[in-house]
Amino acid sequence: MYRKKVTFIFGITHPVSNGVGNCTLSYAAALAQAGYETSVLTCLLSPEDPACEVYHGVKFFRILRYRILGSRILGIIHMATVGYLRILLHLRYTKPDIIVGMMLDYGTISAFMGSLLGIKSITNAQGSDVDEVVTTFRKLETLYALKKNNIVTTTNTEFKEKLLLRWKRKIILWPNILDENLIPETKSVSLNYGFFNIVAVGRLVRINGIETKGIGHIIKAMQGLERCNLYIFGDGPLASEYKELIKELNLEDNIILCGHQSREIMLNYFKSANVLVFPSLTEGLSMTVIEAMYSGLPVISTKVGGQADHIKDGINGFFVEKASSQSIKDKIKYLMANPDVLKTVSRNAKSYYNEHFSFKAFTKSFEKTISTFS
Repeated sequence: MYRKKVTFIFGITHPVSNGVGNCTLSYAAALAQAGYETSVLTCLLSPEDPACEVYHGVKFFRILRYRILGSRILGIIHMATVGYLRILLHLRYTKPDIIVGMMLDYGTISAFMGSLLGIKSITNAQGSDVDEVVTTFRKLETLYALKKNNIVTTTNTEFKEKLLLRWKRKIILWPNILDENLIPETKSVSLNYGFFNIVAVGRLVRINGIETKGIGHIIKAMQGLERCNLYIFGDGPLASEYKELIKELNLEDNIILCGHQSREIMLNYFKSANVLVFPSLTEGLSMTVIEAMYSGLPVISTKVGGQADHIKDGINGFFVEKASSQSIKDKIKYLMANPDVLKTVSRNAKSYYNEHFSFKAFTKSFEKTISTFS
């Protein structure tokens, strides 16, 4: 029986762990498990990485370069010249039935190659390709991907509405998913006994002058909360600013800047903590939130992106107002006083994960999507 071939294109994925990269691997692995022949065209990030390997049933071809001689600019030039030629030759040789460009940036490649080679193309909008499109070049790139791919997908209703403002066409929702086979075995971390332990995860950056992950609001929310600790995972240029803020608020004994840590360590904290606070001002469908649901860790989130689609307030998670430290503080106080609510939400979150973010759920969405080709 013929196995339909699907090729994904994205620059940074396995063995490096990041949101879209992990999602790319999970999509490909889900389809491989369902009987598709799947592959990923990606960048060679380290000389130690093999140029070609099979990982969790997915073929990885590292035919691109993210940096040349340490330069990202040279890497971009390489992508636009040698990279395109390598992708073209690879696709002509492997003859996939479908190309999927992960994020609209790579959606330009799937659209161009699909048109050139007569292959059906899909692009999947994920996050910064929707909310951080500022330069003229990126606007043109985004418009090309939206217009020229056979199918456009995204992770949530908010992004769908934003994309429709740029180009009117049918846009399909795909859930982000988690490959449970890649989840390391977790173990509980010894956190302060008798304390309410909170985890926050996000890049410590400003984008277009905005602190998009809202970490500063969590820090300020900790003022006046007794027997409460906050563990912040992530790094970036705002780390020193947050360190000063923590010192200024006299919260050095209660807030720990953990920096960038491995997925295994972060999930160990998920297993031991009481709640994840995720107050982003803009977001796709966060893999961090999905991993928390998988872990049975209740999530306090702003009502943005995929979180607005999937979190049911008070049932499988909680909502707080955007950019409001007081709203976060009030919710934490409520949960500290009502531990039974946390237990119920934890069970519901795990159940929701199984129903909506599994391999089976994505394969069903994918097959419904490609049925529109015929």
